[in-house]
Amino acid sequence: MRRRRGKYQFPATYGTEGWLSGRILEQILTKTGWPASAEKVTAAMSSLNLDTQGIRGGALVWTAENHLRTKQYYRFYHYDPEKKSVVRLRDWLEVDVTD
Repeated sequence: MRRRRGKYQFPATYGTEGWLSGRILEQILTKTGWPASAEKVTAAMSSLNLDTQGIRGGALVWTAENHLRTKQYYRFYHYDPEKKSVVRLRDWLEVDVTD
């Protein structure tokens, strides 16, 4: 089978989500040390604070009660007919996530 260089067959969002997931696992496993137990993993997940390096509007923060996110970030775009392209209308808007 011939390898296709520089060809990524999946949507770009899959790559960013995969990178973030890998960084999350790295942070959790670094905090747990070896051997990792369920208790150590749970404790590490309860204090996750991951710098997303600009992929999201801010850090990905987990707590004991929330393993999804404590803040959500949005960017706003619109179509500019003069430029004939989509342009950013507003940069990251931070919204608190409630349970």
